[in-house]
Amino acid sequence: MDAEKYFQEFPVLETKRLILRPIAQKDAKDLLNYYSNDEVTQYMNINSIHREEEAKVIIENIQEKYEKKEMITWAITLKGEERLIGTCYLSDFTMGAMATVGYDLSKRYWNVGIMTESLKTIAFFGFYQLGLHRIQSFIHPENIDSIELLEKLDFKNEGYLRQYQYHYDEKQFRNVFIFSLLKKDFECESICPA
Repeated sequence: MDAEKYFQEFPVLETKRLILRPIAQKDAKDLLNYYSNDEVTQYMNINSIHREEEAKVIIENIQEKYEKKEMITWAITLKGEERLIGTCYLSDFTMGAMATVGYDLSKRYWNVGIMTESLKTIAFFGFYQLGLHRIQSFIHPENIDSIELLEKLDFKNEGYLRQYQYHYDEKQFRNVFIFSLLKKDFECESICPA
């Protein structure tokens, strides 16, 4: 996997509608705006937040993980707007050929194809720039929207992992499904660059 150069210079990605850029402290208010919604955070491993300082700490943690070469997190923005509307990340780089993808999105932008576009672009980057063989995601069994999103993108449900994911605020483990997409099964269509 050739990730080293992308931890030196952040890989800004662009689609027809979106700019995927590094997250910054200036995004704290926007992050708070949608992380304060329980519908957005109910399947994440944290509870909703209610203060801008909490959003700043989350952003600082994201930036530290990038500096430690553990995670690349993109801030999702609409072209022509600087406002953060969601994030998408690749992490847990394993054996030079595998990574985990995760994502969140402001409820205001659900069901308009934003996350489909973001995930396809990040999958293209992962497979063709980082040289990944497999991208996987861990999904709460009740998160039907996320399950449908991944299935639409040809991720395969590989099974049920009992008490696999730790919820930091609730201090308990949660069950999850594991989904995966292999490079050989990835279809980019018109969203990805030529």
